[in-house]
Order: sequence, then structure tokens, then C-alpha cells
Amino acid sequence: MNERMDETDFRAIVEELPLVVYVDALDARSTPIYVSSQIENLLGYTAAEWQADPDLYVRSLHADDRERVLEEIAARNRGEVSPGSHDYRLFTRDGSLVWVRDEEVVVRDAAGVPIQAQGYLQDVTERRQQSMRLELLVQILALAAEDLSPSQLVERGSKLLAGVLGRVSVTYVEIGPGQTGKARYSTDPDARLGEIPVIAESLRRLEHGPIVVDDVLEEDWLEPVRGILAAADVRSAVDIPLRRGGSLAAALWFNAPEPRRWTVDEVLTLTEMAEQLAVLLQSAEEREQRRRAERELLRREAILEAVSLSAAQLLAEPDWRTVAPLLLERVGTAVGASRAYLFENALDPIGGLVSSERFEWAAEGVAPQLENELMQEMSFADVGLGRLEQVVGSDRVFSAVVSRLPESERSLFVRQRIKSLIAVPIVVDGVSWGFLGFDDCEHEREWAVTESEAFRLAASLVAAAVQRRGSETTLREQEQKLRAVFETSVDAVVIMDDDRRFLDVNPGACNLFGRDKDDLVGRSIDDFLPPEELERVATDWESLRTTDSEFRDRHVLRADGSQRQVEGSLSAHVLPGLHIGFIRDVTERKQLEAELLSAQKLESIGRLAGGVAHDFNNLLTAISGYTSLLLERTHGDVELAHDLGEIRRAAERAAELTSQLLAFGRRQVLQPRAVDLNEVLTEIGSLLLRLLGEHIELELRPAPALGAVRVDPGQIEQVIVNLAVNARDAMPDGGRLTISTRARELETGPGIELEVADTGVGMDEQTKAQVFEPFFTTRAKGNGLGLATVYGIVSQSGGAITVESRPGEGSTFRIRLPRVSEQPAPPEPAPEQLDETGSETILLVEDEDVVRTLAQRVLERCGYTVIACANGSEAIELAERDSRRIDLLLTDVVMPGLRGPEVAARVAASRPAIEVLYMSGYADQALLGVAAFDESALIAKPFAVDALAHRVREALGSRVENGARMANTRV
Repeated sequence: MNERMDETDFRAIVEELPLVVYVDALDARSTPIYVSSQIENLLGYTAAEWQADPDLYVRSLHADDRERVLEEIAARNRGEVSPGSHDYRLFTRDGSLVWVRDEEVVVRDAAGVPIQAQGYLQDVTERRQQSMRLELLVQILALAAEDLSPSQLVERGSKLLAGVLGRVSVTYVEIGPGQTGKARYSTDPDARLGEIPVIAESLRRLEHGPIVVDDVLEEDWLEPVRGILAAADVRSAVDIPLRRGGSLAAALWFNAPEPRRWTVDEVLTLTEMAEQLAVLLQSAEEREQRRRAERELLRREAILEAVSLSAAQLLAEPDWRTVAPLLLERVGTAVGASRAYLFENALDPIGGLVSSERFEWAAEGVAPQLENELMQEMSFADVGLGRLEQVVGSDRVFSAVVSRLPESERSLFVRQRIKSLIAVPIVVDGVSWGFLGFDDCEHEREWAVTESEAFRLAASLVAAAVQRRGSETTLREQEQKLRAVFETSVDAVVIMDDDRRFLDVNPGACNLFGRDKDDLVGRSIDDFLPPEELERVATDWESLRTTDSEFRDRHVLRADGSQRQVEGSLSAHVLPGLHIGFIRDVTERKQLEAELLSAQKLESIGRLAGGVAHDFNNLLTAISGYTSLLLERTHGDVELAHDLGEIRRAAERAAELTSQLLAFGRRQVLQPRAVDLNEVLTEIGSLLLRLLGEHIELELRPAPALGAVRVDPGQIEQVIVNLAVNARDAMPDGGRLTISTRARELETGPGIELEVADTGVGMDEQTKAQVFEPFFTTRAKGNGLGLATVYGIVSQSGGAITVESRPGEGSTFRIRLPRVSEQPAPPEPAPEQLDETGSETILLVEDEDVVRTLAQRVLERCGYTVIACANGSEAIELAERDSRRIDLLLTDVVMPGLRGPEVAARVAASRPAIEVLYMSGYADQALLGVAAFDESALIAKPFAVDALAHRVREALGSRVENGARMANTRV
């Protein structure tokens, strides 16, 4: 047929193509001359709208791509580059983002002069989103390696998510009690932070998963808050719940200013990223809470010490003014203030109140104000601080964050760079004598109750000292105040004579020694010291009572015979022959320090165990694998088969030992799911009876309606069995083992407690302190890993384990795990038998030569084509340049350089349809991330050769035939 196709027929064909065909002018805006109707399916604009607005194309370009695309257009127009294909992002009419591939050619006339550009746009959003999801996951997980605070983590995570969504703001909202939430951070600088309302229906929906709203005007349940949403310029949204311990704790709000069609892929990506962020947030918050508690404890001790020492000096010095500078420095340093000062009040000639700064301490780098003329005979009213005068003058504490004060009150504080302050009145004889003040020039802080009480006490000490300088009446009143300090001090305060006899003691001393005051006064401190301390105090007493001194690591006896560890100081000769001792009970603090040291030691051993297990599992894989291959070639040689069998059994026992090391070190990959502990006890009850023997009575006490915990079922069974075996060995002559479950409220919320109690020989304190350490055992036989394994499994499962025991009274182990709301899943059906041979192509990545050679040999025997690489970089390069089809990536997890998940992500970028199977002899969750792989994508080392063939066939069996294979073929 020689007839030429007319323009109408050609246009009809173009309009049916699943592409946007266009013809553009060769100008700076690439003005559209023609565009096919598919533009409406792609961007939401009709062909007529697209051609009518020459600037619409430029406005639709993503800001991050616009400069690059316009430069490419300019270079095309100048003839400097040949048009080709390039990817960039366009905004649709509803504000969502579309990735397009632009294939373009320049059309020339008969004379060869360029006249127009022709091409087509193809939607490649899905492919780019898959790649973006992996990149975003890596970026989110990378935050775990940084020591970020929760607020920093929220900010960084929100910005990462906002960066991939276009015109969408991200807000992190904490969910509190009632219908309220607190917006902590938003990528929208104009967003309202702080307390915000949350409607009940939204909370109810969040309990079941993400909320997706394409247009708020089309959702009837949003009617109560449409006004609020309109004011915030929110027209479309996705709300993602963040859970902690199974409960709704926060939400990420993704808000767009116009209607938007949220894709399933977008919502899935946001949900997955939010889950990872929630895990990282929980770790950061736990770390922040520990640090905050430690800081608060140290600050409280420092404040008490500062006030106690100042009280002693105020007692000893006849003139309080010599002590005032030191008191300000001690208390100011203890609370972390920038400046501390003392003002004295007076009346001006016309009877008005004026105040003058008398003493001041300023931290390094903070400008002192003592020489500032404004601070002398200052009238509060003249500097806009009439309210401060009223508050302090009425014996109340004035505290404020400067930025929240009325503008009329901020001027003086702003000039002195003060961000927050507190002023405490000094009241003498019922009159406002002056005040103590403390500034923070670095932070906007809310002064804690502990700090406020310390300032009150310091002010009362100054007031008492001022009174003492007056008359005998003032002295007696001051003695009463100091007696109040003496009586209310948490620390023990004792007054002794030269013979170490107690002349007076405070209630703190009675609490320390566990005795009444009448039982202490008149007796020597020697009567309350353990034998090993008597010689020390006799030797040190002369030096102690000669000069002021401190003492540490001493012990005293309580009335019940127990010992308490103490430290303190002795102020010698406060009066001739009288000495004041300040004694602090540090028993709990020392125990906490010891526990922290023990935890650090166990963590170090765990890391070492994990590293050793990684290399050892590689060796065991080779030993076991090659032994299995040799066993296939014994050809009836019974003796050889026996010897090889012994080698394989030895390797299996070594693998069990390695597994215990990984469990202790919390480095094994768990496969957690919702589990009913009562069902676990029922299932292994008969096994426990066989383990314990007839001489031991087993009693199971499951609590009704217990709920579920999220654990690895096999590992929790291992925990129970190990504890039962430990109890059996503690009862060689028989006894009773009781295993019970019960609901228990934990600090983090609802929990479940598993208790294992025996009537065995029990443990002393030294044994109990080492019971969870690896290789520690009191038995003649045993490797000492049983309880260490229990400790590791429980810790890795998010729980805690404690032990109570005394010699001859048995032992009780208690395991506490957080309760989850999900229900236990029914047992999975037995897997179908698979043909373990195949003809697919496998990309094998393993840095250990002997394991790589073994795996290649086994898989090639099964009919596969194996491409072996020694590292991740080599595998990525091969996947990008090799034209062969590759069906499966089989990669080690822990390798030098790129790790397994990183290799998988980058290989999948060039081959999206490839299947992935990981190998690991050691997997650290902090390295891999919680969602790096699931149980079906991992084979643990050491593995049997038939297990490797089975798992490879299983992984390849999940592939979609034909289409998936074609998508993975590189041409």
C-alpha cells in the first residue's frame, strides 16, 4: 500500500499510546506546540490547558530539578548537546509528584535547520519510588549511628521524609491523655507547635493504622475541624501512627495545601519509615531518660553538698559576709547557673524601696554585674520590675523565662543576656531584707522544685546568719533555723566530742543507724562500726579531728546487723572539743555504679562473643559442608563414614555453643511474633517433666486472660528450658519447681511476668552477682552459658530478668516482658516439599573464600549457574554491566566494606525484580535495622548443604514467572 498516512490517522494513533507525545518550540520555555491527551492522565491538565499556558511546564518542574532541566533546554536550543533521555520530577495538578523519563529529538527542515523538538514523556514514578524507598530506609537507619537526642532525631527524620514528598509538610505530634496532642516539630515554619486538639475519631482510626485523606472536604468525619484545617492551609493529609510498647504514642502528620491522590506506594513508604523512626526514637528516649536521671541525681547531690558545706561554714564563721561569696559560687555551680547574686534592700530618702547588689558570682565567660551602677540603689519600679518587688516582698519565689515576660519587664534582663532567672526572698524578722538571685544566660529553663527548695534553704541560712549578727535574740532565732536545717537534712549530721561520743544527732543519723536518738546520744561511734573499720578510725581520728577533712568508702552498722556504705566530712573544733560530722549514705549509689559497671562489662563481652561467633560460624560452615560432601563419597567405607560423622557431630555441637554465645551477646536475629506464654508452658510441659526427672515435682501456674508478648517462640522456650535445667541442678536431692505467669504493670506500661522458682540450694551474694556472666558456673560439668543465654534472649526481646536467692532458701528468677495488643497467630502449616534443583542464575557474594567455594560447589551441583564475588563492590559492578539474567542474590550480611543490605539495595536498583537471600553467622540489629530482612530471607550459618539448597529453591519459588524474569534481563 503506497498511500501515505494522513495527519488525522497519525494523531489518532498517537492519542492511543500510553505515553505523552509532545511537540515543543525551540525557545527557553520549550513552549508546547502540541501535546497528546495522555497529559491529563499523567499530570491532571487537559491538552488545551497545557498548550494555553506557556509557563505551566516550567512551574510544574520540581524546584530541585528546574535549574538542571532549563539548562539542558538552553543547551539543546544552542545546538551544544544532542537531545536524549533524562529523568526529572513534575508536580501534578493536585500537588503530588510524578517522575518522568523525557525522550526527545530535534526535527530539522529540508535545509537541516532545527525547527522544533519532538518527544514523549513516560511515567517512571513507581521505579523511582522503589529506589527512593531503599535510599530513604538507609538514611533513616543511618541516624541510629549518630548520638542524637529525641528532638534532633524527630527533626532529621521529618526533613528526610518531607524531602521526598514535594509540597507536603511533616509534623511530629505526641499523643497525650484525652483528646489532646502536642506538636513537637514541623517542617512548616508557620505551623503551630505545642498543645493542639486531636479529635476522638482521628485517635480511633489511628489505632488501626494510617489515615489517608485525599480531600478534607470529602470526609464527613473531619467536619468538626475543617475550620482549623483551613486556617492551617491543609487540604489533603496522611497521618501515620507511631507505637511504643504496642500503644499509640505519637503520629506523623503529612499535610498538603491542595487535594492530592496519595498512592498506596507512598503510604506504604511513609508507614515503613515511620516504624523505623519509632524504633530509633524509643532508643533515643531511653538513652535521654537515663542521662537525665543521672544528671538529676548528680545535681541533687551537688546541691545538698553545697548547702551542707555552706551551713557548716555559716555556723563556724562569726561574720556571714565572709561566707556569702563562697555560698553563691557553690550553689550557683551546683545548679548550673550562669550568675548568682545577693541583693540587700533599703529605703531611699522619700521612703521608697531600693535594692543594691552586695555579692556576686559569675561563671566563666559570663559578664559580672557587680560594678554596674544600675545594680546599686536600684528602684524596681524605675526598671519595670514592680511585679518582682511585689512577689519577693511577700516572701514568694519569683521565677521566669525572659522571652515569656511582658515586654515592659524584659528590657533589663535582655541587656544582661539573661534567658531565665529565679529570685528567692531573704526575710529577717518578718521583713524583706533582700533576695538571692540566679540567672541562666544559656538556656530557657524551668527551675526544678529541688533547686527552688535549695535556694530557699540557702536564703534561710543567710537570713539566719544576718540575724545572728544582731542581738542575742537574733542569735537564738538563728540557732532555731540552723536546728531546722540540722533536723531536716537528709544526710546524717552528728556532733561529737574528742572521744568520738555522740553529743547530738539529727533524724538523718537515726535513719542511717536504724536507731532512736536516745540509743545514739552518749555512745561512741565505735559501737556502730564493723570490726574492719575500728582499726581505721582509731588510726585516722587524730588527723580527722585536727583539721577539716573528708572521708570515703567507710561502713557503719545498722541495728538489724546490715552494713551501709557512707562518705562525708568532719568539721573539726566548731567549738572547742566539739566536731560536726556530715555523713551521707551512698549504698544505693554504689550499687547502681556497680550495676552499671557490670552491665558495661557484659555488653563488652557480648560484642566480643558476637565477633568471635561470626568468624567461627564461617569456619563451621566449611567444616560441616565439606564433611557432608565427603559423606556422600564414602562408597560403603563404614569406618570412614563413622569418622566423618563424628566430625559433623562435633561441628554441630560447636554450632550450638556459638548460638549460645550469640544469644548471650544479643547478636542473634530473632523472629518475634505475638505469643501466649501459657500456651508455651503447655506445649513444653512434657519436655520439662522428662528433663527434671521423677525426684522433682513440677507445678505450672498459668494466670487466666494473660494476654500476649512479642518474642521469638523458639527462644522463649529455650529460656524456660535453661531455667528448668538450672533449677534441676540446684535440687540434686529433689524438690519443687514452680513456673507461673501473671500480669504485671511495668514502668513502660502493661507487662507480663514469668516466674521460675525452685526449692534448691540457693546462692550467696557473690554467686548471684555473677550468675549471668558467660562461662561462670558452680557445677563440675557445664560450659556456664545457660543463664548467660537466658539473659541475652530476654534483653534482646525488650525485657528484663532479676533473681532473688539466699543460701538454703532456693532461687526465684523473674522475667518481665511488655504486653502487646495483637493476638497470637495460629500455628503455620508444614512446608511443602520442594524440588531443590534448578537452572536459574545466582549472584553469590561472600568474603570468606572457603565458604564461597563451598556454596558455589553445592549450588552448581543442583544445576544452578553461580557467579561468585568476594565483596559487595564487585557484585554491584557486575550486576550493572553484565547482560546475563540474574535470578537471585545470595549475600553474606557482615562483610568488610559494604554490608549485605547495602549490596542488596544497590543491586536491586539496577535489577528491581531480583530475589534476595541473606547468609549470616552474626547479625547485629543496630547494623541491619529491624526491617532489613524477614525470616524467609535469611539462612543462618553454619548451614547444612541440603539446607542451603532448600532455602535457595524456596527463595526462587516466590518469583513471578515470565514477566518478572523479563524485567530482570539486561539488554
